[in-house]
Amino acid sequence: MTPYQTYHSAAYRRFKAIPPNAFREIVRYYEENETAVGQLDFEEYFEITLAYTEALFECGKYREHLVMADPVLETVIRQNIFLVGDRDIFRDTLLRKGASLYHVGSYRRAEAVLGELIRIEPHNKACGLLLKRCCRKLCPGLVNITRAISVFLALVIILLLSVEFLFARPFYPIYVPLLSATSNTLLISGALILAGGEAYRYIRSELLVRKAIKLAARKKEDAL
Repeated sequence: MTPYQTYHSAAYRRFKAIPPNAFREIVRYYEENETAVGQLDFEEYFEITLAYTEALFECGKYREHLVMADPVLETVIRQNIFLVGDRDIFRDTLLRKGASLYHVGSYRRAEAVLGELIRIEPHNKACGLLLKRCCRKLCPGLVNITRAISVFLALVIILLLSVEFLFARPFYPIYVPLLSATSNTLLISGALILAGGEAYRYIRSELLVRKAIKLAARKKEDAL
């Protein structure tokens, strides 16, 4: 709002009567009054649109949030209104966009958006944590292979146990120790392979994000 604006429209006053954390009510108000909101002056229109966009995210309506996030970001850049009070709405909106992309399964796009935010704000903890989760979702082929091997070994163990209990124990007890030992060995091997793949996935994501943060921080320091 400009400091000289003393009159506010009826639509804006009704919006301001809604508690800031009543996200579903904000969403309902905007969608019921979208035409009226679009006819407001820019300051009132943008404040309501920004609140609606953030409310969509808080309500878990991630696809709808993504529809609104880009126009908000474009407006912020075009109008040069990065700060509202003590909030950097550009960074906040960019983080929420990355989170929405993550929640709808667009991990590669989420990684790109969050990587952009890391370059702007290297020590944004929320961004770093979410970026690690994206990296883990974008697991390399080795992790998929270890999971497949573990599943295969589990099926073999089931087969061996079936043979042991249905045939070996009743008819060929001499083979029971061998079958039991083989099943136990395969069980331990499968668990170790699965744990190794998951450990690799976590360590890889940690190292990649730390490297990105360190590189972004160094570039910002060099630019000063």
